This record gives sequence, structure tokens and C-alpha cells, in this order.
Amino acid sequence: ILLWMTGGVPLKARGSVDNLYRGELRDIPLNCDVEMEFDNGAVGSIVIEGDHHPDFTERVTIEGTQGTLKFRTGSLYLTKGTSTELVAPVKPAGYPGGKNENFVACLRGTEENYSTGRSALNTTLMTDMILSLKDRTEVHRDEILSEACLGLDRVV
Repeated sequence: ILLWMTGGVPLKARGSVDNLYRGELRDIPLNCDVEMEFDNGAVGSIVIEGDHHPDFTERVTIEGTQGTLKFRTGSLYLTKGTSTELVAPVKPAGYPGGKNENFVACLRGTEENYSTGRSALNTTLMTDMILSLKDRTEVHRDEILSEACLGLDRVV
């Protein structure tokens, strides 16, 4: 969502990632508090509390100069000052109604793919940048790209 909203490519990440679950080390990262900077000047933050809540609930908050949008359990709320209202989300014209509709339409050649290969690469880059914060507090995308390319001459 952050990549789609900003329209940018990840540039720098700062923050922390750990794999603690109720005080015990686990095999996978569970918690993060990360600020992501994009090449177009946009900045966003990602907070994941994997050891806090017993069930997974996605919550998205967008803070802007004219108010705050909060997406909670399928509902969208707009807060301006002290007033909060429920907002009916509007999908763009032609937006697929289900998860697989765009995929099938792409196979048929009737639609463009909403999720491009470039989107997948940027998602992978951002994920790798976040996961690298387990061992450091800041990372630039060039560090991740350099690490990803190590040994490629032996593979090709």
C-alpha cells in the first residue's frame, strides 16, 4: 500500500526489526518500526507488532495536511480536527471486483496488469531493506542492490 500511495521507489530505511515473541527469540522477524524514504521525497512509516495482538488485523493510517484517513477492519474513517466520519471507499473505474479478475483478464488480453513486475521488484526491495534493519539501524537501497548482486557472475 505504501509503494502504491507514494508512487516512489524505496531509497532509505531507518528503524528496527526484531524476532522477539513475548520475550522469546523466534526464527522469523515479528516486530518492526521503520521509516521509509522514497526517491520522490515521500516518507512513510511501517509499524508491525507481531507479538502484541493475538490475531492479525491490518490497520492503515494516512496522515495528511487536511486530515487523517484510517482503515480499520474493512472500514475507512476520515478525521478532520476533532470530527471523525465513516467514508465509503470508491474504487477507480475498471478496478477488478475480486482478487483473480485482473489476472484472468490479463491472460485473456482484455486488461492491463494492475500488479506489474516493477511493482514486485520494488516490493521485494522494500522488504529486503526492512529485514536488513535487524542488523543495522539505517540502510540505503544501493547497499541492498549491491548485496543482491554479489555472486551473480557465478550464477550466469
